[in-house]
Amino acid sequence: MRKRALLLKLLLLVCIPVITLIGMGIYGMLITRSTFSDAENVQRATLDISGPFNQLRQLSLLMVIAPNEELQFDFDQQQQTVTAQLDETIDLWSSDSGSLQGKTAFKDLAASWQEYVRLKDFTVEKVREDYREEAFINAIEAEQQQFVDVGTKLKAWTDAKIRDTRQRYVSALWVYGAIVALVTLCVALIGMVTARRIFRPIEALKNTATRIAQQAESGADTEAMQSQIDVTSQDELGQLASALSQMVETLRTALQNISLEQSQTEAILNSTADGIITIGPGGNVHGFNAAAERLLGYGRQETIGRSISQLLPELDRRRGDDFSNGHYGGEREVAAVTKGGERVPIALRVSRMEDQGERLTIATLQDITQRKQAEADRLRISGAIRNAVNRLSEASRHILSSTESQLSDTQQQAAAVTQTLTSMAEVAMTSEQAAERADAVAESARRSDEVGRAGREAIENSIQAMGLLQQEVESIAETILSLAEQAQAIGEITATVNDIAEQTNVLALNAAVEASRAGEHGRGFAVVASEVKSLAGEAKKATAQVRHILGEIQMATNNSVLATERGTGAVTESSQVIKQAGETIASLNKTLTDSARNATQISASARQQMIGIQQLNESMKDIEDVASRNVTSIEQIEQAAKNLRELSDELESLTAQHAPDA
Repeated sequence: MRKRALLLKLLLLVCIPVITLIGMGIYGMLITRSTFSDAENVQRATLDISGPFNQLRQLSLLMVIAPNEELQFDFDQQQQTVTAQLDETIDLWSSDSGSLQGKTAFKDLAASWQEYVRLKDFTVEKVREDYREEAFINAIEAEQQQFVDVGTKLKAWTDAKIRDTRQRYVSALWVYGAIVALVTLCVALIGMVTARRIFRPIEALKNTATRIAQQAESGADTEAMQSQIDVTSQDELGQLASALSQMVETLRTALQNISLEQSQTEAILNSTADGIITIGPGGNVHGFNAAAERLLGYGRQETIGRSISQLLPELDRRRGDDFSNGHYGGEREVAAVTKGGERVPIALRVSRMEDQGERLTIATLQDITQRKQAEADRLRISGAIRNAVNRLSEASRHILSSTESQLSDTQQQAAAVTQTLTSMAEVAMTSEQAAERADAVAESARRSDEVGRAGREAIENSIQAMGLLQQEVESIAETILSLAEQAQAIGEITATVNDIAEQTNVLALNAAVEASRAGEHGRGFAVVASEVKSLAGEAKKATAQVRHILGEIQMATNNSVLATERGTGAVTESSQVIKQAGETIASLNKTLTDSARNATQISASARQQMIGIQQLNESMKDIEDVASRNVTSIEQIEQAAKNLRELSDELESLTAQHAPDA
């Protein structure tokens, strides 16, 4: 049971807040449900009264304007049914009026309702006695005012119920807040007591572990690592304290073994001739032997913990994040920085090792100052040889470039001469063909002249026919426009008749109202007003039909006008096109005549050109022979330059092989 004491404390610390939150949630749900129920009651009360009440008002107005006794009786029965329904609803809600203000508001609502019932019954009585005017006045004045008053009283009652609901909700919230504060205080006290009993042993364990870690970090000897753990409980924390004590004892033994191994390792490192630096994962120096102290001038304690980049910039962690990047196992020359800031050349070998799960980098340093001096002398001599070879190579490249340029230019000249000879032969052949085609063109031009004259006559006839067609189309367009203007005038007359019919309808309505006021004496006048109203309605329908027909006529007329305008435009465009075609044919006929005359002259000139081209062709053949001989000579010079270039390349390759690395 003692082993589970900590678990029981934690369960108690968790379960109490959870149970408290569940209880608070249930109480909050009850408050919300009660508030929601009150809101539904207010909404239902408003709907139960306002809906039938509006219906009753509509029935009262319909009964006043009902045209016969049958409808009046039907509306009266419906009013009685709705009135009985409203009486039952008001009696039902009288027992649920809430606070004093709600009860007072409901009494005012009931009294206003009874007054409205009295006025409504008076209206019904006057309608039955056939006093229409008095019933109508009572319905739109006294009954309407009382209808508004009932609505006002209903709103005042619902507002009072809403205030009661809001007040109950606020009171419940205050109670809920007080309960939450009280429960929170109790839970906080219980949690503090329980947490104190749990965390006090944990704090003691943490302090002990911190002291042990500080002693291990400061390098204290194993005898100094004596820390007593003050935890006397028998639960899980007591077991943890016992396990921590055993761990401290094990750690003390392990530190003794590690200290012995470190002493042996330092003795081995100090006996070597090369400098050895041990580097940790973070790039800081962990070890520094005696040879490294002599080489760089630092003491061991001065370098421990220092960044390796201050001693060997080539091993700067920021350059590779690994200190290696492919250099493990090989030797390379780098510059090391001494304590005095001097940079000395060394041979560096980098390797890696694992020490108690920690990855370390081992840098081995060797002084190479004398080796660097010998290499510098050899580099100076080979540099002089390389410069001489480079000058020879550059001269050979210039010679080869010049010969290649001359060869290219000569070859281009030879190709141009050959191409010119070919072009001259083609020109001679083309001139002969041009003379033959010029004769054929002259004959074709003569025949085209005859066809052009016939086409010009046909064009003139077409222009005359298109002129007559344009006159006919314009005459049709004028007739259709006249018809459209007459239809527009008829439409204006129809609009006037429609206005008269509407005014007659208004006068008939006014006459019916006056006849209703006159009572029995105005019945005959009411019949006449009704007939006048019917005639006005028929006249209005007839004018609407006439307007519709005129609209269709105007639409068809507009379409016809548009069609005639498009026809007139098409005829005009066709006439212009035919005129342009006639002018084009006349111009073409003149051009063909000139072409026949020019073709004859071209034929004579082409024959003269053939003789001159043959003489020029013979001269170009002589130039081609000279260009071919020049190409052969330059090719021989180019071959000699290539041989010189190959010799300079071989010398440059030999000097590069024997030169030291930069």
